[in-house]
Amino acid sequence: MRRIARILAGLIAGLTLMTAVSIVLTPADPELFPGEGPVVHVVDHGYHSGIMIRPADLRRAALELDLIDGALGDRLRWLTSRFPQAPWLEIGWGDAAFYQVTPTIGDIDVGLALRAILWPTESALQIVPIYLSPEDFLALDQGVSLRLSEAGLGALARELAETVPEDLPDAIGPSLYGGGAFYPATLSYHLFRTCNHWVARLVRAAGAPTSPVLATFSSTLIMDLRWRADLG
Repeated sequence: MRRIARILAGLIAGLTLMTAVSIVLTPADPELFPGEGPVVHVVDHGYHSGIMIRPADLRRAALELDLIDGALGDRLRWLTSRFPQAPWLEIGWGDAAFYQVTPTIGDIDVGLALRAILWPTESALQIVPIYLSPEDFLALDQGVSLRLSEAGLGALARELAETVPEDLPDAIGPSLYGGGAFYPATLSYHLFRTCNHWVARLVRAAGAPTSPVLATFSSTLIMDLRWRADLG
């Protein structure tokens, strides 16, 4: 028992140290964040997170992307054209097989989860049209709002565009909620690049502080953003 206790204590100490180091190494970028421009919302669905953003902001960012890489601008416009009447889109990314059949933490299939985590797998984007206001869509404990700079929005938009395949794919299934759809995505899914790491990667590009350790879970990703982005 003492040996097990020592092992557990060592694991906890190691994880605490890793978390502390990752926090120190991932501060906010003061040149990008916080800003006085568009607002995005990181949404927590219990085990999986997504990002809620205005298509109008992405279309504006696509014009800037055209100056760098027209193909990326086209991918961003494709994304916003999926549901052209929606004032907001919620976008998530994850393992193609696991994501499409797991609406809540209670629906997790252990076999699919282990397959997704233990070796690289194909991924998918979930795009959901949101017609409610963010205040109506989000409960207080289900997300966090981030005000970006225009440069931060551009950096986030580029990361997002690079997740869309060059061939601009067709839908592969209905979304888990909200009348949206799943689409094939770039990047492979694995233990060190999960759905929540992907969201953290987007907001990190925009200058927000996100720890890769805390981004493993949606709840700790939200906690980290609330704490270090001075959001209360």
